[in-house]
Amino acid sequence: MIALSCHPTGKLLLSIGADNTLKVWNLVKGRLAYATCFKSKTSPGNTLNLVSWSGDGAYYAIAVGQTVEIYDTDSAAEVYVIKGATKVSCFDLSQVITIIISSLIKQRS
Repeated sequence: MIALSCHPTGKLLLSIGADNTLKVWNLVKGRLAYATCFKSKTSPGNTLNLVSWSGDGAYYAIAVGQTVEIYDTDSAAEVYVIKGATKVSCFDLSQVITIIISSLIKQRS
């Protein structure tokens, strides 16, 4: 296991492994709820290195190589990708979402 992130409700846990498996754990029932071999569309071939929930649990993000990919929790659809110059070693998803929203508002003005 490479990284863990607990949902704000405390009922779910995301984990990622060296084999690029993304798992959702149901902490109430104490068992695995879902698992998938994660395939990044923007960074194929890179290993997952971080995972995090947003403060409200509406989104989760996965750092893959030089990118942070943000997904909608309900649909599991990718909603935003941030590409950096070097491998992502940490991020604060609440800050990332604030920056994205500010950027989108400026683009529409």
